[in-house]
Amino acid sequence: MDKYTLDNIYKLYMTDVYRYLFYLCKDKYVSEDLLQDTFFRAYLHLEDCPPDNVRPWLFRTAYNAFIDNQRKAKRKAPLDTEILDNIAEPKSTEKDILIKEQLSLIKSVMENMHEKQREA
Repeated sequence: MDKYTLDNIYKLYMTDVYRYLFYLCKDKYVSEDLLQDTFFRAYLHLEDCPPDNVRPWLFRTAYNAFIDNQRKAKRKAPLDTEILDNIAEPKSTEKDILIKEQLSLIKSVMENMHEKQREA
């Protein structure tokens, strides 16, 4: 059973599992994270794996880690910034009217200024 320690399994299959994960997700950093997650899961459940099926079991674990990561990424859908802007400052006719009033006030003040002040 010494052959099936986590350290030996890692040394034997780490490169193959990494390549498989990279093939699935096409991202170096995500592949590295998933590789770490795969071997963490292997550490937790290695005693459940039959010794003659370590390699297929490890690849299945890697695939499950990939699928879990994909599901998690779907749940974290990015928010549209326009939605956030509307939540922070909802557009309303009242706001539009206030802006128009402020602009007309500025315009009337500018009309009463001397020509050089207006140009500045």
